[in-house]
Amino acid sequence: MNDPGNGESRSIEVRLSAIWWAAGVLVVAIAIGAGAFAYGKSTGEDLDAARTQGTEAGQRKGAAKGAAQGYAAGFKKGREAGFERTYPKAYRKSYAEAFEEAGLEAPDSHDIPVSSP
Repeated sequence: MNDPGNGESRSIEVRLSAIWWAAGVLVVAIAIGAGAFAYGKSTGEDLDAARTQGTEAGQRKGAAKGAAQGYAAGFKKGREAGFERTYPKAYRKSYAEAFEEAGLEAPDSHDIPVSSP
């Protein structure tokens, strides 16, 4: 009663059915991929414009922030450097002037002790 030919033909039909299903899924996946690629490529100009606007906005904001912070830091550093260079000379000058105003002989500049500010 078991016909060996009948079982083989059914096995071939199952394999063909699975192959057709796999081929159909593959075709649908390729179609979806092609559609997504086409959509992404068509919106590339908008992306470039958005990237350009974002870059420009970031540069403006960064420049403003850097100018504000950089100016303050630079001003402070410059003031400290200038103070360190000029303080000893100005101190000695004022020290000598105070002696002269009091009618006393001022010591030599190198003999005047410079206190720290």
